[in-house]
Amino acid sequence: MRPIDRVRELHRLVRATRKTVVVDVGANPFNGTPVYSLLRRSRVAQIIGFEPQPKALEALRSAAGPDETFLPYAVGAGRDETLYVTKNSGLVSTLEPDPWIADYLNPWWRRAIEVRERLQLTTKRLDDLEEIDRIDFLKIDIQGGELAVFQNARTKLASASLIQTEVPIIRYYRDQPTLGQVQAELESQGFVAHKFVEMSAHHLDYPVALAGGLPIKKSQATVADLAFLRSPMLLDQIATETLQHMSILADSVLQSFDLVFRCLGELIRREIVQSDDTRDYVNLLRGTVFRR
Repeated sequence: MRPIDRVRELHRLVRATRKTVVVDVGANPFNGTPVYSLLRRSRVAQIIGFEPQPKALEALRSAAGPDETFLPYAVGAGRDETLYVTKNSGLVSTLEPDPWIADYLNPWWRRAIEVRERLQLTTKRLDDLEEIDRIDFLKIDIQGGELAVFQNARTKLASASLIQTEVPIIRYYRDQPTLGQVQAELESQGFVAHKFVEMSAHHLDYPVALAGGLPIKKSQATVADLAFLRSPMLLDQIATETLQHMSILADSVLQSFDLVFRCLGELIRREIVQSDDTRDYVNLLRGTVFRR
């Protein structure tokens, strides 16, 4: 039994009539395997990614599969902006790094946030992009620019099932929107926070010699990846297609299996799925996740 077999079976079970559309804004592969890698390997996804950094874009395109397209656009509010190219490519942003963070956190940050170049570019609104017909899953990590993307993607996000976004715990860019602002915007669009997928922490800048070689753990939370769902509290108001892809994403991206079965329960109520037909999926789940 393989996880890809489980995802393919769930895709068949919910009677999805197309592949799940993943839009990746800020697709720079510096962090390694993307969160949708299982969905990609299962060959039930169409992936459209955006990455304005040339080297990162080249790496993405060289590794792209047949259902993957990567474009050089910077996504945002659809206006002229400055791209601050930092020494660490994972911190490149349309927001300027705030120097205070280099004094507060460990010395790595002093080098990482050093601005090497300022580039002028024009961002594009997701709602204006003809390359995107629909979005099932928006994965976004653009170092503080996420709120502007959400505010300019309300039409394209209207039928989305899942958003996974980086949110700040502390702000290390000037004028960076807060976690509260991001959450308020997404709630206004009908999404609800579901789970923290990942959280990053760093050492503070402290006199290391005073610790006498003790293994001091990283204590300062900096950013987190937070998943938002099309509100699953009112399932009867969610379109069937949105619900189908939510169930697939709940398994392959979130590993939120209670959400999978909540979606399946509603699809059974709508007579899209028959309760007896879930056995193969349950057996694959037992064999790939709940093995003893």
